[in-house]
Amino acid sequence: MSNLAPPRLIAVSSYAGALPFMVFGAGVFLAGTDFDIASGNIVRAYGAVILSFIGGVQWGVIIGRHPVPSGPVLAGLFASLSAWLALLTPLSLGLTILAASFVLQFVADFYAIRRSLLPDWYLRLRTVLTVTVATILLVTALFSGLP
Repeated sequence: MSNLAPPRLIAVSSYAGALPFMVFGAGVFLAGTDFDIASGNIVRAYGAVILSFIGGVQWGVIIGRHPVPSGPVLAGLFASLSAWLALLTPLSLGLTILAASFVLQFVADFYAIRRSLLPDWYLRLRTVLTVTVATILLVTALFSGLP
């Protein structure tokens, strides 16, 4: 599948989906306020939801294939389970788990693109979003709950 640009609706909604990471990630710089801790938790919860959503892309590309390739199935499961784990751990650790999981999910998507399971434009979209989101998650992990 070779397309140069993502459909407009997908591009706009994907980049808009990064806005909550940016807004609430910035909230951790209001150190010593209730918004500081709340922001970190909001970023973690939103990140877990989005990671699970992205993991579902792997299942979506193989759901009608026979035989079903194991890689996308495992990548999709990994995304959901690591998102859940991130919600059960202390805040900074959970945010770090999410950042690493977004990067690992990007690797899975890269291989799906190379096997022509996903369109070429998806790589560029995911590259920009993965770098943005992983960076925000790590910065939020560093600064969450600082006095």
